[in-house]
Amino acid sequence: IRFAGAGAVIRVSTGTYYEVFDIINKTNLTIDGKYNTDCTAKVSGTTLLSTPPLGTAPVIFMRSSSAKLIDLDIMGGRPALGGMAAEGGGVFMRNCTNVQLMGCRVYDNVANGYGGGIYITNSALVLTNCQVFSNRAVNTSSGSYRPQGSGGGIAVHAGSVDLQGGAAGTGENVIKWNYADYMGGGIYVGGGGQCALSRETSDVLWNTASNGGGIAVAEASRLDVVSGADVAGNQASVAGGGIWLSGASTGRISDVDTVIGANRHDLGPNEA
Repeated sequence: IRFAGAGAVIRVSTGTYYEVFDIINKTNLTIDGKYNTDCTAKVSGTTLLSTPPLGTAPVIFMRSSSAKLIDLDIMGGRPALGGMAAEGGGVFMRNCTNVQLMGCRVYDNVANGYGGGIYITNSALVLTNCQVFSNRAVNTSSGSYRPQGSGGGIAVHAGSVDLQGGAAGTGENVIKWNYADYMGGGIYVGGGGQCALSRETSDVLWNTASNGGGIAVAEASRLDVVSGADVAGNQASVAGGGIWLSGASTGRISDVDTVIGANRHDLGPNEA
């Protein structure tokens, strides 16, 4: 990756790779997984990227780049022991444009702060046929800086994420089984950021947080559900089992096939 030029395509065989993958100052880089040993054809199996044993989050660190990540499993990012915040357990993005994840799975990552699976700041990300599941955003820091764990699956701050799903029968985006200590078990949007669920094959399911079990939108940010997506089965212990809006944020739901249901809140209103 370090020596890849503009427009480079890196093919990766199936298998497990333990390291921190830095994508810094790259233009139109493609990393494409699930290839055979000589990288001539796609095969079954997985291309798993993970931090080294006892390593720290994130698995993929991106800064000032544009890239496409295809058919990758991103798993096992963790905050440093005794460390402060570690945003983006699986993927961290800062000042990036035109980043796409296609056919990827981001799971079993932890952030001590924001974005257990994916953290986006001043960046734009499009997800197509991806699964983001079983990630956690927690608050375990000590001292004066205590980040409130938000965005168990995905956290956006002053950036954007577009869940485009896929054409009928080709796959879907699923944000499921994620947990956040504070806001946005599935997705958190803050700092004037934007989130769009723009195809009916994008679903936010069975996530948990204190506020906004499925999706939390804060700090004058925006949510658009324009596709008939499902936000269902999520749980909040305080408010907003499905969707929680706060801090002058706005939301738009514009498809009659959209389902926001089967959400639970133990205390307070279920706001959407």
